[in-house]
Amino acid sequence: MTEQEVYGFGAYSVTEISHYTVSLSDGTRLSAKLWIPDFRRDSSKNFSEQFGEFNFNTYDVHLIGKDNQSDKVLDTDETFPVILEYLPYHKDINTATRDHNRHPWFSSHGFVVMRVEIRGTGASGGFYHGEYLAQEQEDCREVLQWIVAQPWSNGRVGMYGKSWGGFNGLQMAFLEPEESPLKTAISLYCTDNR
Repeated sequence: MTEQEVYGFGAYSVTEISHYTVSLSDGTRLSAKLWIPDFRRDSSKNFSEQFGEFNFNTYDVHLIGKDNQSDKVLDTDETFPVILEYLPYHKDINTATRDHNRHPWFSSHGFVVMRVEIRGTGASGGFYHGEYLAQEQEDCREVLQWIVAQPWSNGRVGMYGKSWGGFNGLQMAFLEPEESPLKTAISLYCTDNR
């Protein structure tokens, strides 16, 4: 039995884009990491020609460089639901190990997973002024709209998180209108009572 089978990985291979930016309406750029389902198992030749050297791990994750030239990888005929995790914790340090174990698993089952750093935190631009503020929620609304506009998105988004990320999901589920792309929030270890 392969390691992929033992851990219950799905049919998709996974492309990881380690740094991507989402531009907000005020010009602030939020830093993101994406895991994208990919049926192109023998895609290493295409990717290496466009993006240079890759590191492959046992989960068949292709690591893409730290720039937005990876847009070509996002061109696909298939669309996917998206799982959004929206946190202030640095994606390349604080949660990297946890994310590496969890997010490729979701992506291997046909979800795009997007890990976005809140304004003024991690590699995101702008200034951070405190937790759970209206600016944080407005930025998340823009991220949700950005996701829906992407060619790989099927227009359905779920938010996932624990603690801060869990509370963000609850806030957005409460604030978003019925026609919102946000269809569910999975919140763990969080409260609305500060």
